[in-house]
Amino acid sequence: MNFILPILAAVLQAASFTVDKTVLSFRRVTYKIYTGISFPLLIVIDLAIFALLRPGISSAVLRNSNLLFLLLSIAISIGSNLIFYRALKDEALGEIETWGLLGSFPAIIFSSLVFASERRPIVVAAAITACGAALWSHWRKGGFRVARKTAYYVFWVLAIAPFGTLLSKELLVVWNPVALELVRDAGVAVVFGPLFWRESAKVTGRAFFFLLLTNLLTAAAFILQGFSIQASGVVFTTMVFALLPLLTYFSAVFLLKERFDRRKIIAFAVILAAVAAVKLVG
Repeated sequence: MNFILPILAAVLQAASFTVDKTVLSFRRVTYKIYTGISFPLLIVIDLAIFALLRPGISSAVLRNSNLLFLLLSIAISIGSNLIFYRALKDEALGEIETWGLLGSFPAIIFSSLVFASERRPIVVAAAITACGAALWSHWRKGGFRVARKTAYYVFWVLAIAPFGTLLSKELLVVWNPVALELVRDAGVAVVFGPLFWRESAKVTGRAFFFLLLTNLLTAAAFILQGFSIQASGVVFTTMVFALLPLLTYFSAVFLLKERFDRRKIIAFAVILAAVAAVKLVG
C-alpha cells in the first residue's frame, strides 16, 4: 500500500486548515466571503493542474448512475463546506478537527460493508484504532465541548458526510481524481457564486493572498486523496487521514498559539504505528 499519497495529502490539508483559520480571523472575512471566493479560485487551480497532467476522461462518466452519484457528491460537498466554515469562524481549529474525525468511523464501517475490496479485517481494525486514538487525544473531563454552531457540524459528519466518502469511492472507479475535483468544484461554485459573490468585494489584498494559498493546498490535498482512494482504498486512506487533526493541531500550536497537549503526541505515535503495521502486513 502506498502510504506516501495520503500522508502528503493530510499534511497539505492540515496546512490549508491552518491558513483557513488565519483567514477567518480577519475582521471582515466571513464564511460567506470565504466560500464565495474559494470555489472560483479552485476551478482556476484545478484547470491549471488538468492542463498540466492532461488526464483522460472515460465515456463511462456519462452513465446515468455516475451522473446521479456526481450530483449527490456535489450536494454533500456544498453542505459540508457551508457547515464547516460557519463553525470554524467561531470555534478553535483543533476542536473542529476533532469532531470532523468522528465521521471516520461510519465511513470505515460503511465502506467495509459496501465494498468487497475494503473488507480487510487487519486494515479495518488498524483504521478504527488510529481514529480512536486521535479522538481520545481530545477527550477532557466531562467529555467533549460542543458549541451550538459546532453541534450542526457534528450531526453532519456523523449522518451525512460519510456517504460522500462512499460516493467518491464509486466515482473514482471511472473518474480521474483531477477531473473529478474540477467538475465537483465547478458544481459547488455554481451554487456559491450567485449566493456569495457580492460579499467578495469586501476582501482585502492580504486576505486574497491567504485565500489563494489555502485553495492551492486544498486542491492538491483532495487530488492526492483521490489517487490514494484509487490505489489503497477508503479504509486505509481514512486511517492515514486520522493524522490530519493532529497535524492541524501541531500547526495551530506553533502558528496560532493554541494550547499544547501531551495526549496528542501519544495519539500521533499510535496512528503511525497502525500505519506501519498495515504496511508490514501488506
